Amino acid sequence: MKIPQHILERKGARKTADVPKEVVNLIEKGTIETKNLMELLVVEHSKLIETVFPQLNLSSHIPPIQKIIKTASDKSSWQHIGLIGTYLSKQFSSKTFEKSFSLLSTHTSDIIRNYACFMLGKATHLSFEKKLNLILPLADDDNSGVKETAWLSLREPLIDHLEQGLVLLAPLSKSKKANLRRFASEITRPRGVWCRHISALKQNPNLAIDLLEPLKADPEKYVQDSVANWLNDASKTTPEFTKQVCKRWLNISKSPSTQRIVRRALRTLNKTA
Repeated sequence: MKIPQHILERKGARKTADVPKEVVNLIEKGTIETKNLMELLVVEHSKLIETVFPQLNLSSHIPPIQKIIKTASDKSSWQHIGLIGTYLSKQFSSKTFEKSFSLLSTHTSDIIRNYACFMLGKATHLSFEKKLNLILPLADDDNSGVKETAWLSLREPLIDHLEQGLVLLAPLSKSKKANLRRFASEITRPRGVWCRHISALKQNPNLAIDLLEPLKADPEKYVQDSVANWLNDASKTTPEFTKQVCKRWLNISKSPSTQRIVRRALRTLNKTA
């Protein structure tokens, strides 16, 4: 199906009411990605799976998922994504899980790929190392929403396996791919956003210093912001840690990137002072 150029080049609407019906229809057919949160919020997931799941030989899961959506107490589109992913995580044997995950995680629709993220995160039969290896292509996805869902879906498994997780994530902070460096930083933030805090890192952020150290002069602002937010998180419970790291980084790096990270990392402490 050829997508009209004005659809491909559109800018996401600022309000849900302004999302064109043509766009909604194409999103719900799984043929285009959402441009922003407003487009995601207007999607009816029942319609999306009715179109896409038969193509993936997943038709038998349509009625149970539609029931879950209908009876959910939270009617938000974002919550529905989590519920669908959680449901799917329980439906496949260890032999068929990866094949089904692969079909979902490589689909044209970013929403279907979001299902895959939560499906992986909630799977109880996989180790954290296995989940991490499988999520990396989604962590490096071109769609910003999928990249966020990737780290968010593995946040709880990381907390449950923190010591091992930090060891496995540390090499990603040296990756040539900015998205993976950012993933390593964002998933380990002590306080995080829209997710459970990591108590161990709030009390002892030095546990993650090997992961943070290679990022002190990262050239990408996308990564710099995450690192600065990480240190800002830590400053709220362990201010001396953040102060000492920032001071040391400024002493060993003259990079403008380091200066930007430090400036943003100290924003809460400077405001308090």
